[in-house]
Amino acid sequence: MLVDYSGSMSTSMKYVMDQILHTIMFCKSVNIPYEVYAFTTGGWYGEATPRQYQPGDLDMDDLRMPLLVSSDMKKADFIKATQFLYLRTTELRDLPKAHSENWGSTPLNQALVVMHDIIKRFRAKNNIEKMNFLTFTDGDANRIQVHGNRDYRNKTNEIRLIVQGKSITSGLTSSTGLTSVLLKNLKKQYNTNNLGFFMADDNSEWKYRINNAYWAESNRSDSESYRKEKNKEYNKNKCVEVSNVFGYDTYYMVKGGKNLNTEEEDFAVDTEASDAQIRNAFKKYSKSKKTNKVLLTKFGGAVA
Repeated sequence: MLVDYSGSMSTSMKYVMDQILHTIMFCKSVNIPYEVYAFTTGGWYGEATPRQYQPGDLDMDDLRMPLLVSSDMKKADFIKATQFLYLRTTELRDLPKAHSENWGSTPLNQALVVMHDIIKRFRAKNNIEKMNFLTFTDGDANRIQVHGNRDYRNKTNEIRLIVQGKSITSGLTSSTGLTSVLLKNLKKQYNTNNLGFFMADDNSEWKYRINNAYWAESNRSDSESYRKEKNKEYNKNKCVEVSNVFGYDTYYMVKGGKNLNTEEEDFAVDTEASDAQIRNAFKKYSKSKKTNKVLLTKFGGAVA
């Protein structure tokens, strides 16, 4: 899993991390190997030498990808790692963290390039038959740059990258176009089931993403009907699910903030409540229990 540590995620991170902690515990309980990485931009923090680039190299945008937790950790390390993840679910503003975990921007495409090596190693080490790759982000990838060449597109206006010695070409010069190509290449090379979780920060971002999904889907009605259908789906499930868009096999759209809260209130009604009031209260409680762990619910279905 890749988790976006961009600054815009900071207000919702407590809820995101709560979802992730539940998913980690699910994997642990059913013995599913996992690795969870953050990705962000972090700058140079006292490394022995800064990165040395050659003309034509992809600028890695000060990419930082700290490993947050994995199934390979020893018990003491796992406890410590999950304790720090749990701290991110609190309101603490001065919680201890490494420089590489500071809020930055969204170098998603650079992270996807690196994930080719990580997934190759992970599959071999764990003898994986069914490989699920998840991203959790709230925005599009940063624009890419190539050293020594301001115009990194070729004569046909395409972007060509060499990843693991093989050429990857994107006919779209947008960051989302390259994201799609990189995800499809991961699927081609390592048979990944790509799951994307997009978190909208506000209503305008939500409408923008729904509109993008509309244009990306192959089978679609008119835009107004599509929007109403997806908003109805969200109101019911607290999540909108779209297939085969943006390079993902399944793409989930959720709203940020408290909409991702996994806390469950105890079922309680007034002692004077009628049978009808008790039934209605229980229906509401049951629905909350089913829909508030969106990531875990969808991930559980994917690995079943």
